[in-house]
Amino acid sequence: MPCLEILIFMGCTSLAEVHPSIEFHERLVELNFMGCTNLKSLATRIHLKSLQLINLSLCSKLEKFPEIQGDMECLGWLNLSDTAIIELPPSVVAKHLKGLCSLYMGKCKMLERLADNIPQSVEYLKGLGSLPSNIGEMKFLLSLSLSGSGTKKLLSSFAQLSHLEELLCDNCNLDEESILNLPASLSYLDLRRNKFASLPASFTQLTKLKSLYLYGCLSLQKLDSLPSSMWFVSAEDCSSLERYSIPKRGEFISLDFVECHKLVVNDGNKKPNIYNSESELQGIRKIVVPGSEIPSWFSHTYQSGSEEGMTTPVVCLIMDPNSFHYLKGVYVCAVFGSNQQYFEEDDCYISLRINGKSERVDIVNWVFGISSDHMMLFHISCDEFSFEEDRKCNYDGCYIPVSINELLNVKKWGIHLEMDAAQHIGFRGPHSLSPKWAFEKDEDEDEDEED
Repeated sequence: MPCLEILIFMGCTSLAEVHPSIEFHERLVELNFMGCTNLKSLATRIHLKSLQLINLSLCSKLEKFPEIQGDMECLGWLNLSDTAIIELPPSVVAKHLKGLCSLYMGKCKMLERLADNIPQSVEYLKGLGSLPSNIGEMKFLLSLSLSGSGTKKLLSSFAQLSHLEELLCDNCNLDEESILNLPASLSYLDLRRNKFASLPASFTQLTKLKSLYLYGCLSLQKLDSLPSSMWFVSAEDCSSLERYSIPKRGEFISLDFVECHKLVVNDGNKKPNIYNSESELQGIRKIVVPGSEIPSWFSHTYQSGSEEGMTTPVVCLIMDPNSFHYLKGVYVCAVFGSNQQYFEEDDCYISLRINGKSERVDIVNWVFGISSDHMMLFHISCDEFSFEEDRKCNYDGCYIPVSINELLNVKKWGIHLEMDAAQHIGFRGPHSLSPKWAFEKDEDEDEDEED
C-alpha cells in the first residue's frame, strides 16, 4: 500500500512487532500504537519524510526507539510516555528531528539516557528525568513538565525561557533556593508536594502568573509574595500554613485552604481575618478555610434543621425597588460538614439569581474528603450579571433567590448584600422559599419583560 498515510493500531494488545516494510511507506503522516502493551519492536530504522506524529505511549514493553536515517523535519509530535525506553540518543533528536514541537516521556522508568541537546523548536516537554544542558536556549518552549523527575533545582538559565507559560514541578523536592529563577512569562505554575517553607520575594516579579498550585507542600508556613496578577491559589493539605496575604488588586482571586488547620490560629486570633469585617475580603472572589462559623458581619444567616443538612436550602431576599440601584454585589457563605456523600460534580453547586440574571458557583472535589467542617465564602459583583445600564426592578421588589444543592451536607449558611450606601438598604424579606417557587418567580418576571 504505497499510498498509506495513517496507520493506527491503538489498544492491540496482541501486537508484538511491526513488519519491517513500514520504513518504506514514505507517505505516512501518522503512526499510532498507543496501548499496544506487548509491542517490543517497532522497526530497526525509519526514514519517513512525511511523518508528523508518532504515538507509542503505554507500549510498556517497548525498550528501543528506531534509528532515524536522514532528516525527518515534518515530525512535530513524539509521545513515548509509559514505555520501557532505555535511551533516546542525541543523533535521534537533535540531528534528525529539527521540527519537533512536542516531546512526551512521562513515566519512562527505565530511561537511562536522554539527548543532551533537545531541538530548539520544541514547544512542549513532558516527563524528562533530567534537564538538557541547552534548556536555556529553547526559546520557543511554552510548556515544561518535570513532575516526579527528582529534579532538585531549577537552573539559572530558566529565566531565559521568555515564552514559557506553563511549568509543572510536582514532587521535585524543591526548596526556596530552587525556585528563584523562574521566567516572568509564566501564567500556570504547579509546585505541589515540594518542601519550601515560603515563596521567595522574587515571586512578585511573575506579573503574568494566574494559577498557582501548592497542594501537599507540608513545610509551607506562610503564603505571601504573590504577584497582583493572581486569579487562583490552591493550597490544599498545607498542614503547616499559618498565615497568608494577598496583593492589592483590581481583579478578584480565589483561595483554596482545605485542611489548612493551622491557618485558623493567626497572630493570636482564633479565626482568619475574613471573619472580622467585610473589608478583609477586598480582592477575594472565593475562599475556603477550615471552620464552622458564619462571619458575624453577615446580615442574614441560617442553620440546617438537621445534622444531615438543610431540608430546604433556598432563601429569597426581596429588596425594595428603590434600593436595588445601590446594590454592588452579594456575599454567600456556607459551612460544609464532613462525611459528604459523593455524587457527580455537575450536581454540586450554589446558584444565585438577581432579578432574573443567573450565576452558578461549582463546589468541586474538595468537599467530599474533608475531615472536619469547612467554610466557603464567595462574592459575586453585580457587574458579572450584565444588567442593562438602567436597572429595572419588578414593581413589588427585586427577587434574589439563593440555592444550595440539597444533596450537600450544609450545616449553616448566610447571605450579605454589598451596598453603595448603607442607608439605602431595604427589604421585604428575607423569606425561606421552596426552590420551585423562588426560581419560577424569577422566570415569570423574565417572561413579563419579554412580552
